[in-house]
Amino acid sequence: ITFPRADIISLKLAKTLKNEYEQRRRTISSMAGNDAKQREFGLWCLEHGSEEPSLYAGAEQFLTKACELGPSDVANHLALARLYQATYRYEKAWKLLRSMIAGEFKASSDARVALAQFEARLGLIEDARANLERSIELEPASYKPKLALGEYRLRIGRIDGAIEPLRAAMRNEPQGVEHASVRARIRRKVGEAALGLG
Repeated sequence: ITFPRADIISLKLAKTLKNEYEQRRRTISSMAGNDAKQREFGLWCLEHGSEEPSLYAGAEQFLTKACELGPSDVANHLALARLYQATYRYEKAWKLLRSMIAGEFKASSDARVALAQFEARLGLIEDARANLERSIELEPASYKPKLALGEYRLRIGRIDGAIEPLRAAMRNEPQGVEHASVRARIRRKVGEAALGLG
């Protein structure tokens, strides 16, 4: 069977995730030394992995590269931990997060929040609580650990203890259009807690 050249070209340019991956990968190859770009592309692969599972391999490749290029950037390692959790490699996620707070990122509030959220999923309630409280001590002006602590207490039925950190998160919430979804999430959780208290 012979296809017209125009049809062959249109097939090559078809908007599929695999094709988009290849186009983005070629662009990223020109930024091989930029860890932020490697992480950004790795997270794009992770975001679309449920639709196209082959992208998970790309996510691991580029997130691992980001960690190699920017070993002191906590965001790179947290992104890799997210990938491990999304692909059910819980032991690798656990080891990575634990090694982060045992080493260079022991003073990182974001690392402790990520570990605590994972611990809560695993049912390690006391460990999760301790890491969330420590994360607030490390970064008292940030909304992230307060929101995480409030959500954690809602999850375990401690509604009376959830309202205070959630309201504190609302007082420290980020501004700007790009953070609208975060503000909506905080308000939703405050509403859930207030409703639970009657």
